[in-house]
Amino acid sequence: MNFAIIVAAGKSKRMKKDINKVLLPLLNKPMIYYTIKAFQECNLIDGIIVVTQRNDIKKISEIKQKYHFNKI
Repeated sequence: MNFAIIVAAGKSKRMKKDINKVLLPLLNKPMIYYTIKAFQECNLIDGIIVVTQRNDIKKISEIKQKYHFNKI
């Protein structure tokens, strides 16, 4: 089995934001959506692991549900 590991545990301090930059919107979707989508659609990837901060787990779970990312 092949797994993609997405490291998304940043704090966005340099951006001076109160939210993890991967959760910021880009074209009306959170930025991390595009990374997850690429691995979701890749036939060589069987599963996706998103490494994130504890306080972002709920947001990642919501993204998983909303966009039907079943490999996470």
